[in-house]
Amino acid sequence: MRLSELQARMQADILARSTGIVPRLKVPSGTDAARRLGVYQDAYKLRLIDMLATYHPVLLAYMGDAAFNTMANAYFDKFPSSHANARNVARRLPIFLKVAINYHHIAALAEIASLERAIEDVFDAPDSNIASLADLQQVGPQSVETMQIILAPAMEIVSFTSNGYDIFLALKQETTPPPHEQLEEPANVLVWRSEENSRFRLLAAEEAMLLKEAASGKSFAALCEMAAFMEDGETAAARVAGYLVEWLNSGLVARLAA
Repeated sequence: MRLSELQARMQADILARSTGIVPRLKVPSGTDAARRLGVYQDAYKLRLIDMLATYHPVLLAYMGDAAFNTMANAYFDKFPSSHANARNVARRLPIFLKVAINYHHIAALAEIASLERAIEDVFDAPDSNIASLADLQQVGPQSVETMQIILAPAMEIVSFTSNGYDIFLALKQETTPPPHEQLEEPANVLVWRSEENSRFRLLAAEEAMLLKEAASGKSFAALCEMAAFMEDGETAAARVAGYLVEWLNSGLVARLAA
């Protein structure tokens, strides 16, 4: 076996925690080849766990070191790293926490992981043009009703069924988090990039609905009709206009398609 082939097979065994290469390994007398391979396999997995903790410091603070490491071990057993870019090691963590038998009953775990994931994702999202109030002023009165609000790619909405957002904020501020509890109504947190920084804030139910509908291509008039069902119909257009101004000022809008 050529050295390059031996190295490739050993790397594959380290990544998959398999032992196919063991019969080919030459080790000093009295030592165990499988155990020596295990040292490399364990070191690789520990490095992955360190990277997971780097991308999820709030989740680590919430769970504690021991519980986080146990969870991370189970995560990488279920979802081995399969991408050369280390940033992708955490991509499936929210899904894992949402369905894994030992964690799915604590909704805040998956939700905190999703929020931390979104903060990273919007920071790395593609650049786009950002519309301003001046662009809105250029839209003629006859075009306002059919105008579409094209949102920038550097934004996400993370949904919460628990008080995971309050827990997240407390841990970010290094204060004691509240006890975990389910919410009576789901909450939504907006995550977006502005001036090269990731930002986030809690959304009111109406604004969350309107942002999601705007992202699906609904016109300004359609958004006003939906807002009329949420609260006072007579002020619906003014409320949607107010949200639009806020979105423009925050850098959430890529362009206005009239």
